[in-house]
Amino acid sequence: MAELLLDYRFASGGTANADGSFPVALHNVTDTTGPSRSPLGRLRTGTALGASGRGQVDLTGLSIDTRRWCVRVIVRPQAAVTERANLVESNRLPFSVSLRPGSRPTNAHVVASVKPSGHAWGGPDTSFGTPIKIGRWATIDLVYDIDTAALFVNGKCVSVHAFPKGRIDLGRQQGLFFGTWVDGRRNHFDG
Repeated sequence: MAELLLDYRFASGGTANADGSFPVALHNVTDTTGPSRSPLGRLRTGTALGASGRGQVDLTGLSIDTRRWCVRVIVRPQAAVTERANLVESNRLPFSVSLRPGSRPTNAHVVASVKPSGHAWGGPDTSFGTPIKIGRWATIDLVYDIDTAALFVNGKCVSVHAFPKGRIDLGRQQGLFFGTWVDGRRNHFDG
């Protein structure tokens, strides 16, 4: 049975897990209207990261099953993606979901990466499929099951990547980062 570990509804005034644990430290963000429809229902508000906004969570004490897990983000890129733009990344559970430039300034490719102990970073992406559109809400899911990573965009499986001997080891650091790389600065996402 799946267990929901973190469930955030972002707001500039403060964001925490549904039970108040693992709060997100948000910096330089503003409230925006949410998507009219999403897999989570109607989300009336969202958080705009703009040119410098970001979020960070300390995951110390969070028990994670590294064999099976899922990360879902609902995003709306606001500007053309010209280089890597991180949506969410962790140095505790080694994964990343980012955007890369699409074939046109009006779209972007989704790239999901994981770091199994016996492999380099890698994973599924939309490079050979349908990119997401700039200015539109998209639901992105990265699903990991024992040795396979799957990427879903708006409920549709768009890419799968298998790792022989795909065991994932937890990192020593405890961070979860929204809108940037794990240094809190690079690979900023404007959305």
